[in-house]
Amino acid sequence: MNPYHFVVANKEASFTAFIRAQKNIQGIVLSKEKKVDFSKENLKGKVFLFPAPNAFAATLLPKYEFKNKFDFDIDKEAKVLYVNSHDSVYKGISRDIGYIGGGINRTYNNFKNNTDKNKLNIVYKTAKYPSHPIAYHPRVKKEDIQKLQNVFLNMPKEIKSILSIKEFIKTNTSEYDVIRNLNVKK
Repeated sequence: MNPYHFVVANKEASFTAFIRAQKNIQGIVLSKEKKVDFSKENLKGKVFLFPAPNAFAATLLPKYEFKNKFDFDIDKEAKVLYVNSHDSVYKGISRDIGYIGGGINRTYNNFKNNTDKNKLNIVYKTAKYPSHPIAYHPRVKKEDIQKLQNVFLNMPKEIKSILSIKEFIKTNTSEYDVIRNLNVKK
């Protein structure tokens, strides 16, 4: 699940993280412009596109960092459109539906529409955080968790390639304290 959803599931239902992709997740912000002025004067009233309200790296992190680094509250000082997918963000920015949009490197790298992609520029990258954990509920048997963990850790490269994941690693719930401490909210 996405890191934000995990923090919520851990708090509300005691889910425990045990596996994740080795690579950390990072949000990216794209625009048709090669360089964006992140001042309030430039951003105020502009249209921002995001895939979903709770998309951790593509939505929550850019909103959090713009507020803390640039003193710009996207939700209050701009117009936000949720467009249902990362690809829709990329298409929307390239087609002038929005000025700026949020995404992640994996979906951007996998975005196949070159007509649209050639118009986009990554203008900002968020900090990196632990990627989407695979988590279990307390009622799941420990031996079943161990079996699942072994499956992920020994997954054939061909299957990981289909998932755009190079390697899985063990994780734990405390690794996500950094996200809990951000106190990002939709």
